[in-house]
Amino acid sequence: TQKYTEGSSWTAFETEDVVWFGTSHVESSVEDLMELAVPYTFGCQTSEKGLFRKQYADGILGLAMHETSIVQAMHQAGAIPRNAFSLCFSRTGGHLSLGGSDTSCHLERMNFSNISQAHGWYSLQVEQVTVGNISIVNSRTLQSFASGKGTILDSGTTDTFFPKAVAPKLANVWKDWSGLDYSNEPRFYSANEFERLPNVEITFEGNVTLTIAPVSYMEGVPVSTEGSDARPWWKGKHQLTNRLYADEPRGAVLGANAMFGYDILFDTQGHRVGLARADCSSIVASDESATAK
Repeated sequence: TQKYTEGSSWTAFETEDVVWFGTSHVESSVEDLMELAVPYTFGCQTSEKGLFRKQYADGILGLAMHETSIVQAMHQAGAIPRNAFSLCFSRTGGHLSLGGSDTSCHLERMNFSNISQAHGWYSLQVEQVTVGNISIVNSRTLQSFASGKGTILDSGTTDTFFPKAVAPKLANVWKDWSGLDYSNEPRFYSANEFERLPNVEITFEGNVTLTIAPVSYMEGVPVSTEGSDARPWWKGKHQLTNRLYADEPRGAVLGANAMFGYDILFDTQGHRVGLARADCSSIVASDESATAK
């Protein structure tokens, strides 16, 4: 049984088979890509709880820094050139690159921050956090981002969770910036109120910055999408929910909603994480590029 931060869980039995990554075309996946297959042990789920029951995905692919990782298994078998992978999420999908990252979608040079703790998660050292353009940390509360597991990038967690030590400052700055009370309860927003919500910016060791826009951390935003751009477009009031929480006892979790619009390289071999703003909807995967970048 595996449980996750936001309350989801699953139960499975363990089995082994030959595994590889393919495309939506079953025949070409077998004929052209089976050369990348590796023996792999995985779980067959027998029950799911929480968000797994209503999300599109019907399982989860664990990609932590661990000897059981499918990425490490593929690297050891020579199927990919490096023990690394990247994720590039957009509002309409995205892509996974194995063995490195696909720079063709990058909008800027990739910058790197060293992984800060020797555990299975991708933990980075936080040096600054701003809401709008106002810092919400001091020397004491900044340490709360490093406590416990530290601040981890975790695509398997849907939402983003800051340490509860910054909650009072976050709420005050949020109110000053937007004129709205900070809350995680569903409420109705006009488009004008939504436009006043702040960007949240996190700076990691190495001067690497991740910006989380309201369109990413607010759930239920009706958007029209074109390329990597996503803008609200409604009249009247629309119900939205703030999925940026400040209740983590120790450390922080930057979930999938913090990753939109970036290609993020999880470089286990180099013990680092790379970030580059990217047009994550620009890739139309071919049979080969979808699997072995």
